[in-house]
Amino acid sequence: MKCRPLGLVIILVVLLSSSCGAGEGPATGNIAPSPSPKSAASPSTTPIVGPPIGEGAIASFGQHGNGPGQFSSPKGLAIDAEGNLYAADTGNQRVQVFDAQGEYLMSIVDTRFQGPRYVAVDDVGRIYVTDAAERVHVFDASGEPLQSFGQPGSLPSQFSQIADVVVDRAGDLYVVDSGNARIQNFSLLTGLVLTLGDTDDEAELLSRPQGIAVDAEGNIYAGDSATGKILKYAPGGPFLNVLDTGIGELRDITMDSGGYLYAVDGAESVVHLLDPSGRTVMRLGEGQLSEPWGVAVDPEGRVYVSDAGYHRILVLELPPEVPTPVPVPSPRASPTATLPPLEGSSPWPMYGGNPQHTGSSEALGPGAPNLSWTFRAGLLAGSPAIGADGLLYFGSLDGNLYALNPDGTEAWRSPLGQISGMPALGPEGLIYVGVASPVEEMFYALNRDGTVAWSYHLLGYIVEGSPVVGPDGTAYLAASNPQTGTGSVVALSADGAELWRYDLASRLPFGPALGPDGTLYGGAGDGNLYALSPEGTLKWRASLGAVNSPAAVGGDGTVYVATAEGYQALDPDDGSLIWSFSPVNGEANSTPALGSEGRLYVTSSADELYALDRDGTLAWTFTAEAEGGEEIQFSSPVTTDGQGVLYVGTREGALYSVAPGGTMLWSLPLPDGGMALLGPALASDGILYLGAGSNLYAVGR
Repeated sequence: MKCRPLGLVIILVVLLSSSCGAGEGPATGNIAPSPSPKSAASPSTTPIVGPPIGEGAIASFGQHGNGPGQFSSPKGLAIDAEGNLYAADTGNQRVQVFDAQGEYLMSIVDTRFQGPRYVAVDDVGRIYVTDAAERVHVFDASGEPLQSFGQPGSLPSQFSQIADVVVDRAGDLYVVDSGNARIQNFSLLTGLVLTLGDTDDEAELLSRPQGIAVDAEGNIYAGDSATGKILKYAPGGPFLNVLDTGIGELRDITMDSGGYLYAVDGAESVVHLLDPSGRTVMRLGEGQLSEPWGVAVDPEGRVYVSDAGYHRILVLELPPEVPTPVPVPSPRASPTATLPPLEGSSPWPMYGGNPQHTGSSEALGPGAPNLSWTFRAGLLAGSPAIGADGLLYFGSLDGNLYALNPDGTEAWRSPLGQISGMPALGPEGLIYVGVASPVEEMFYALNRDGTVAWSYHLLGYIVEGSPVVGPDGTAYLAASNPQTGTGSVVALSADGAELWRYDLASRLPFGPALGPDGTLYGGAGDGNLYALSPEGTLKWRASLGAVNSPAAVGGDGTVYVATAEGYQALDPDDGSLIWSFSPVNGEANSTPALGSEGRLYVTSSADELYALDRDGTLAWTFTAEAEGGEEIQFSSPVTTDGQGVLYVGTREGALYSVAPGGTMLWSLPLPDGGMALLGPALASDGILYLGAGSNLYAVGR
């Protein structure tokens, strides 16, 4: 397995834009004028061609041709959440869609197609098509093109003899790169994550992979057509074991909800039903298939097989003696039906604990490193915003916004898309969150029960950082267009109406900070810090070379920010420099935290934490030390409590507590490790919450 580091989440590496050729945007597809999958359609009336359907087969549809419901050498198949069937009609250079009764719904005919091979559909209806042009094309649920990536070659993100594709529940793509004997795993947010099957370990080497499947736990199954083996990998890529099926030419594979595998055998023109150990339980479609390629299983257990030889789709039903698969419970909890009215205010409503991002709280933090509970979410879980009722809200790159009860049990989750920042809570309890996936382009306001109150379409823009909410409920967000490299700061009213929008010629990787007078401060990719008036007009901009963090604003309006030159304090009237401080080791890389006594707390990208007085002079330095001389790097902003105690997370997966004078109080290695990117959130009862790796940790009593 070869891994590529994800890097900081706030530094967005957009897969779908960077993988395209220079200057290439989404191509305009030629969509056949047909009903969408959710609309009514007339049934296909094409006659059955080929041998009569025999034992185990319940239906067959299609014949050779190029009309609706006709095929020319169909290959890959996929089933969506509604039971609709998607078929890669390779010879006709299109994808056809049918409902569960085989009725034709629509075709996707795109000018970029050179021969669609395999198809997959994710939980929100996006359609992924691998094509003979060695590309992956992405469409929305109605067949409109979203993006395309890949090119011929053997370098990362290039393909040779591209084959099957599958999407896991986190929204990651696994693409079979057959000619390069590997599986490439992509995130829509970060690009190429890792490759499978091309290491030096002979046990997990792929020879000519063709099919791929993912089970409910996220384990990956790669079918090797040359060896007849199915290699199994754990989520994240660790190799687990090999299932030796003995299949002569293993083509497509899929899995049902009970853990049974279905493997297409091109040598014997049958489909093998395999148990979880890889043993053949039953042979399906024997004597009825000519050149089978794709296989899919619907929620009712019907098996669909594409037959390129007879240019049709054969539908099979398992006999009753086969063990009935046990459905895997859905990971999505139902929203809470009713919630009591809010009382009081939120102790930590947004990034940095308040609109100024000071990172400070009046509550007293935990005096000892007692781990109360751990909640496992998805890839790169963030730290939470804390509601007045104690509910915790945080996002993850697995595509969910989570709501947890104070005891760590899940209240609900909402599959909005990949979330890289911290949600923000409005004074009336609305939860504001932006989506960082380049195919979502949405900003949401959710009710406390997880239902959507309203949404705002960003039209090509994504939200990479954390939004901020003012005392009047106005939500402010910074969004970037990954295609054009431009950015916008947007102000939305509490009911979702756009109040104003300020456009820049540069992306905005960080969420804005709100000064006491209503001025917004945000750093851009062009190295400038922008100050916008409450009405959305430019007050000033300061050229800082490179902005490395969101800004923090003091009670007197002074603006603090990390830059390439170090930490800088700026005059709120004109952006002029008041003072600058450069770390001794490493770079300035975190949002400054402001303690109640007026001191500023900052970290370096190395192992040092600094306390600065109001004039920027160094008060003290804390250097983290680990047993055995291991390297430590602070990775999260600092959080300070009511007694001036500091809490900060590390890249290696630990939480440190430092006294106001600069001595260590305690450190807590997190059980599963993981880099902490967002500062810890402190609740009124002294519980500290930190997102690191795939987990949210509660530390306190």
